[in-house]
Amino acid sequence: MAKKISIELIKRIEAELAALPPCPAREVTKTEAIRKLAPLIAGMQSKGYSHEAIAAMLSERGVSVSAIVLKTYLKRAKSRTKGTKPAASAIRQANGPGDKRSGAEEQNRDV
Repeated sequence: MAKKISIELIKRIEAELAALPPCPAREVTKTEAIRKLAPLIAGMQSKGYSHEAIAAMLSERGVSVSAIVLKTYLKRAKSRTKGTKPAASAIRQANGPGDKRSGAEEQNRDV
């Protein structure tokens, strides 16, 4: 015979689970990593560091990113703080004139 579980126990478990804090993320996407680092990157830029130099430093430290992709991610991070998405044409421009990807494809792609 299956053991029965009391309603009181279920309510106690329910309350305990509802009170748990959000589980902290252990890993994030490259886009999210750049978004989290954006304020520090902006400070580096104000000190004269180029996108190329910053991308090289990030790549050396485990966040492999090109200068062009870094610039695109920073634009996304900036537009998110304003509540808008970058235009697809801006993403295509950052990718280069020969790149035929749409903005939606690039936004979904984590380079």
